Amino acid sequence: MKVTLQIDYKKAFDTEYLAFLKEAGYDGVELLLNGELTNPEKAKKNIENAGLIMPQTEIVKDNVEEGLRVSALFGVKWACLQGEINYDTNLIVKSIPLAEKYGVGIALENPARYSNYIDAFCIWVDSFKSEWIGVCYNPAHTNIIGNDDFGLKKFDFDRIEALKKVGSRIKIAHMNDNNGDVDRKMAPTISSTPCCIKWKETLDAFSEVKFDGAFSLVLDINFGKYDLERDYLKFAVNVSKILLGKEVAR
Repeated sequence: MKVTLQIDYKKAFDTEYLAFLKEAGYDGVELLLNGELTNPEKAKKNIENAGLIMPQTEIVKDNVEEGLRVSALFGVKWACLQGEINYDTNLIVKSIPLAEKYGVGIALENPARYSNYIDAFCIWVDSFKSEWIGVCYNPAHTNIIGNDDFGLKKFDFDRIEALKKVGSRIKIAHMNDNNGDVDRKMAPTISSTPCCIKWKETLDAFSEVKFDGAFSLVLDINFGKYDLERDYLKFAVNVSKILLGKEVAR
């Protein structure tokens, strides 16, 4: 897997920031297509000039058509639709013709919920009966299933089997970690912290379902008054590459 980082659309115009991501060891970026999507040709050129790839995007519910149009210009095949609105069936039905028009599939992200929704989620995705609808799988979202908001187990839940059950529906993935309590969007964790994602087993399951997309980090990098963003992003890409068995940039 290539390691990419989700960034806001406006960051595609910060060439110094893109150069930093490349130097830090990222293979590419995933653009969150929020705000005014002006001058996408320039955004695409900036990313390419930095030596970065862009295998996927994320679109927002208020601007689905423009997000798909810009995604097509970038050459991506699948765009994530934000997880918190996944069950807006009418929106998705209306969006399928747009996906076909622009040639960009819509990957519905599995939500971050404590209940075991996996069977219902698979049935719901399949109900659209469209090759333009798939899944953006986020293992951190299933990491809280079966727990409460303190990370304490309420019932047994097999997270690896859940990933396998979603299986070939998975077109793209979002990667981050948490303590089994809430959707914290932390960098992946190497150590076997009891409530964090079991990354070896998770990556083996992605391989078993023949997923060949990017390891796309979606992180909370708001450190307030502390200027830690770049150090944290270096840490995140290095951890990700170690988990994937790749050489870490020095």
